[in-house]
Amino acid sequence: MAARTPWVTFADDDVRWEPDHAHRLLAAADGHNRAGTLRNVWSPSGDYLGVDRFESVGDDPGRRVPYEMLDNNVMLMRREFGTMAAVLYRETIEYNDDRLMYEFLKQNAGPRGRTSKASIHQICPERLVAFFRDNCAPD
Repeated sequence: MAARTPWVTFADDDVRWEPDHAHRLLAAADGHNRAGTLRNVWSPSGDYLGVDRFESVGDDPGRRVPYEMLDNNVMLMRREFGTMAAVLYRETIEYNDDRLMYEFLKQNAGPRGRTSKASIHQICPERLVAFFRDNCAPD
């Protein structure tokens, strides 16, 4: 809410950006109000689990789960859309803020630009290692 830049994104404490992450997202957002990137997923012990092909792909037809979603940490959006969606994000009592943000942006911000390359690395919680191992792609 305090950002005054034209674009905003999330920087979770369990995510590390590639040096060109912001540049790739901004390039993908050209002509769009939002963009997303893929993410590499790692276990807490440092095992590489693969490229997230489920919660960093949204409505892409090749997603590996039946639902569609973009985790907040893979998105970039014009600030005004982040501001409009903030109330959804702040008022939810469920563990679904990323799903609410994704749905809002999909309905209101138009088509999403895509980097088509993983430019962040996320460490998943131990309780989700098996899920990520099963659903990540090796590339």
